[in-house]
Amino acid sequence: MGLGTYNPDKGDLIAQNQDIICTDGRNFCRTMRWKDASWDNGNVTGMNEDPPQKDTIVVPTGFVYLHYFCS
Repeated sequence: MGLGTYNPDKGDLIAQNQDIICTDGRNFCRTMRWKDASWDNGNVTGMNEDPPQKDTIVVPTGFVYLHYFCS
């Protein structure tokens, strides 16, 4: 799984994010850490303290089934 740069035409992963180190040993990035340890616990300079909620689901392997109930 990649948390980096993707090819805009094909969607292929071009390069991993240089700021995030995957530590699970299988490259699924289930566990990770910041490259710069001073960023731990949300201490990233310039990080938005109240970010918007996202509607993106990252799935390293498998699939996601979403069912919305609307009225």
